[in-house]
Amino acid sequence: MKRFRKILKRTLLVLVGLVAIALLVNGIWIFVLNRKIDAQIAAIKEAGHPASLADLAAIAEAEKKEAAKDPASDAATYLRKIDKTVDAMNSAEAKFSDELETQQKNAVEAESDSSKVWQPEWALREEIDFYRKLLAANPEVLSAIQQASICERYSSPSIYAELKQPYGSEAYIESLIPKVTHTRTYLIILSYQFYVQMTDGKREEAVETCLTMLRLARLFEKTPTLLGYLVVTAQRSMAIHFLNVALRNGPLPADVYRQIESELSKHDPPPLFRKSLISERALGITAFDDMPAVIHYVAWFKGDYPDFLNLQESAIQVIATQNSSVNANEFFKQTDKETVGILTGLALSGWISAGSAAVRDEIYFNTARVLNAIEARLAAGQSLPSKLSELNLPTKVITDPFTGKELKFRQTPLGLVIYSVGPNLDDDNEDIKETWSEKDIGIGPAFMLPKSEPTPSPAPNKSE
Repeated sequence: MKRFRKILKRTLLVLVGLVAIALLVNGIWIFVLNRKIDAQIAAIKEAGHPASLADLAAIAEAEKKEAAKDPASDAATYLRKIDKTVDAMNSAEAKFSDELETQQKNAVEAESDSSKVWQPEWALREEIDFYRKLLAANPEVLSAIQQASICERYSSPSIYAELKQPYGSEAYIESLIPKVTHTRTYLIILSYQFYVQMTDGKREEAVETCLTMLRLARLFEKTPTLLGYLVVTAQRSMAIHFLNVALRNGPLPADVYRQIESELSKHDPPPLFRKSLISERALGITAFDDMPAVIHYVAWFKGDYPDFLNLQESAIQVIATQNSSVNANEFFKQTDKETVGILTGLALSGWISAGSAAVRDEIYFNTARVLNAIEARLAAGQSLPSKLSELNLPTKVITDPFTGKELKFRQTPLGLVIYSVGPNLDDDNEDIKETWSEKDIGIGPAFMLPKSEPTPSPAPNKSE
């Protein structure tokens, strides 16, 4: 029995010793990690970048004070006045669309009213008429949006006003989501106007509506974090889509093509992605600081923090030095999740998705500029270029970011397709249909404007 007690005592002493050593090693490693994190955050601040939500709040407050000096130059001055009306208009449209969809289903099932069958790739006449009436009933909305689009700045609704200090990351995100997503409602209203203008044959006015969308998107670019970035890229994608439609429906005056190039050239997608990563990092720092004590006092968890900062900084530097969303996204894709902490690995998936959106944003803008230059050339009576270098656009615009060679363009039976070979580096014969595939990325033929009243689609025949 005594021998057993001796063995047990020695075993306990060994275990206590091992625990003490583990705690000592953990303490030393925590100390090293804290020094490393402090150095990383100090470097961030030295570069003039935000290192917390408090820093983001200070930037927003400074912008708000600057805007208050001249409210007439702040887009928010005009947009705030119409917010309730815009929400009511979009609610009315949603209700109308639901009712119209029900009518469509009933018409197809009954086969009695072929005029109610959906037109391929073009809005229904009933829907266009609804847009027309909706806009006519609220003329102040388009006027305010137009005025806002030409402003110098946009002081977004305060994300911080309703939060208690110190700012918590979770509460911040809850406050951010509705404010960020609300900005798209203005572009939805502009999309109603676009459909009406195109239906009425007012293509120059429709182009101006697209430019208004792009100007608004530029104003909204300051919205922080990757969430804000993704909303802005969606807005820009919508504007490019409609511009593609307007450009392909026939020639325009030379001055219109110049206006389009002027606006498109003001958008530089890679730096915007970089800004979003910088603000996302500030949010991430606060999120790590908000985590339970176990994260901060267990070295295995604590190591996640510098991993997060290292990855973000590396991607930010890639964009700064190479001005390429593709290279930044490839950096994220090539990072092995097994080599970073669990939380950083989880965040990495989101960064890759945002990076893919950044790549498409960059390519959409470049292909839109190429399309505009080609359409201007054709409208002037010239032929298609044999090489894109003949268009006198910047080299970066006509270069495929995946290959370093010229973007590809082909004339198909349906129209011109301008594209990058995409992440798989293969020419998939202008296969640009899949938005998130590894295949080609670009813009292609759009639906054409009907020259007269839409021809009803024939009702389906049961015998077929």
